[in-house]
Amino acid sequence: MPRKQPNKEAQLKLPTPVRTPAPAAEAFSFLQEMRGEPTWTLGDMVKSLRIKRPEASEIARLLEIQGYVKQIKADEFMTTLSGEAVTGSKLPRFTVNRIDDALTALRDRIAENNKDEKSPYIVEHAVAFGDFLRGRARAQAAEVGVQLVSRQTRSAAPRTTAEEAKVQQQFLKDLRGKGGVLNLRPLETWMEARTHRNLL
Repeated sequence: MPRKQPNKEAQLKLPTPVRTPAPAAEAFSFLQEMRGEPTWTLGDMVKSLRIKRPEASEIARLLEIQGYVKQIKADEFMTTLSGEAVTGSKLPRFTVNRIDDALTALRDRIAENNKDEKSPYIVEHAVAFGDFLRGRARAQAAEVGVQLVSRQTRSAAPRTTAEEAKVQQQFLKDLRGKGGVLNLRPLETWMEARTHRNLL
């Protein structure tokens, strides 16, 4: 009986999955920061995300594969319309002074909240980041990562249930204030690793 030939498709090796060197949210935060700039370089990414150049190069390669950026020169890229859409970036329209004033007001609200025994949360840490740190005349709304601690347990506020997540979302919305100058969200590790401004 003739020996069965092995299936050629079975012999093919699947490509080894490429591990993203940085969280997608971190890479997208950089693209959002570059909104309004015709092009940007790997050096810009290195400085913004505080990463090494090989890692920046890998991030740019992955973003290009997904169609979010386009390479112009060896070290120069541009963000595509798809890249702008996926990051939710908007044309810079706020003055840096207005953003600074909004962050100062937020800092005051955080201080008041932390003294309020009726508040369910204490804000333990907060960092702000975005294109306002680049020194341009106009910027988008500042992104603010906020670390909440349960006032009752004095431990990190859990988000194990949809109801708890909803309560935290409403708390951050109230803390944000009016004007659309700030975007508040739960603090993640990468937000502290990248270029940012400490608010507390």
